[in-house]
Amino acid sequence: MIFAYLDTPWRFKKKSKLHKYCGVGLVRATSGKDKKGRPKPPILKLPWFVNRRVKNAVLGAATSAIERGDNAFKNYYERMVSNGIIPANARHSVARKLVSTMSAMWKNGSEYDETLI
Repeated sequence: MIFAYLDTPWRFKKKSKLHKYCGVGLVRATSGKDKKGRPKPPILKLPWFVNRRVKNAVLGAATSAIERGDNAFKNYYERMVSNGIIPANARHSVARKLVSTMSAMWKNGSEYDETLI
């Protein structure tokens, strides 16, 4: 399903654009000024307007990869959680890594190789 929505692997020039389209990328948001009149520092958050079907498919794939046996994505998730990252944020990070890996495999026409992650 994800490939049907992405159409072609060269549609997105940067990984960050692909991540945002899939609903797991981060955007900087800022609003207003502080008490001294300086702009508030931007915060990172998930985009609101995304393709929900693709987002659900990507997060479902990330969750499945985390719950499965020993693999690179589960190890990455566990390492992030042990370093103090909130599990939801770690899951989104795994989803970004999964989308990047999938896109690279599609562009190169190669098969999955866990040693490259």
